[in-house]
Amino acid sequence: MVQRLLVVLIVVMSVSIAVVGTLVWTTMRNSAGDMQLRATPKLIPDWVGVTADGTLELHRNGTVVTLRNDALPDGYGLPVVSPDGAYVAFARVTDTTIALSVVRIATGDMVDVYAQPGSVPLAFIWSPNSQYIAFLVDGGNITYVARRDGSTPLAQVARGAPSYMDWRPDSQVLLLHAGGIGRVGGMILTYDVVRDTVTVISNDPANFQAPQWNNRGDGYYYVADPQPLGNPNDVPRAVITQQFLDGRSQIIADEGQATVRLMHAPQGDALAYIAATVDTRVLRIWRNQQLVTLADTQPIAAFWSPDARRIAVLVGLDDGQAEWHMLDVESGQRQILASFVPSDMYIGYIRYFDAYALSPWSADGLWLLMATDTVVQGQPAAGSAVVPFGRGVFAVWMP
Repeated sequence: MVQRLLVVLIVVMSVSIAVVGTLVWTTMRNSAGDMQLRATPKLIPDWVGVTADGTLELHRNGTVVTLRNDALPDGYGLPVVSPDGAYVAFARVTDTTIALSVVRIATGDMVDVYAQPGSVPLAFIWSPNSQYIAFLVDGGNITYVARRDGSTPLAQVARGAPSYMDWRPDSQVLLLHAGGIGRVGGMILTYDVVRDTVTVISNDPANFQAPQWNNRGDGYYYVADPQPLGNPNDVPRAVITQQFLDGRSQIIADEGQATVRLMHAPQGDALAYIAATVDTRVLRIWRNQQLVTLADTQPIAAFWSPDARRIAVLVGLDDGQAEWHMLDVESGQRQILASFVPSDMYIGYIRYFDAYALSPWSADGLWLLMATDTVVQGQPAAGSAVVPFGRGVFAVWMP
């Protein structure tokens, strides 16, 4: 009898210790600032990826759901999830055409919003309200806007050299730099989706530069070339400009002969940009009316964290690898994270001038998402080793 009581007591104590231990561990995890588990119900957020064989997959709660088997796994027609998390836009190959298709994640229902033989749709950018998709075709020379459900005809917004685009926060107006190759012929345009009108608002943009709306939608940032029609022997200049819709403007910086990639902060009015010259690439940040060089480590791309307190900078290494550097905006301190070998699809897209629309940051600010030739990986933003998530050559987070 005594032995039985002892056994029962030991079992009860073991269970109690396990329960208490679990509660303590959970409390410690919840109270740890880096983990932020109170705001993060799942350790690994959901993501969508495409594999080398064209399988479009949703990874959710540790399970894999095949959305389609005919996705185009190369070029710039890679999958993009709508801001509301309900739809995925992707390029796919049919028997006779290449289509830009939208699949509803919950049901698998799909509609082709564009389909033509031989013309690959690319660089998909959803409007913030998830109703419209801006994209390029014909090697980037034609810019279209389509409704998500394909219920209205395509709107041709621009024609010529590749356009670089950004949606206003209210989803009504698309901002474009059209005719982006060379100093002559470039324009800053707006396309109003409600009025179905295109308006030229400036004719002095610098080569290849993508404009950006500010967070209030009452102005935008763009890169101007002050003498687009000057003497051909003049040295092109990249002048970063803040332009307001009421006509006010100010020059933020003059980078001289450089290409510039702009990235506005998700909160406030801060602006970050990479300026690339023949010899160097630097990351600068403009906030509180001050310009600061944050990194000079030859950055490939950079992305603001969701809370605008950090910037993740992708740096290339000599052996084909890349690594993320985490920069604190306030202090300028840098933390070097793990290195990896990016897939051609990943490195190709993330270097594109409009790639800010596909941030590698998870919404909770805990992860950076990247892909190798075979595996999608997650880099914890706080440091430590890279975590393999699943197969794929390209991936994006679910919002």
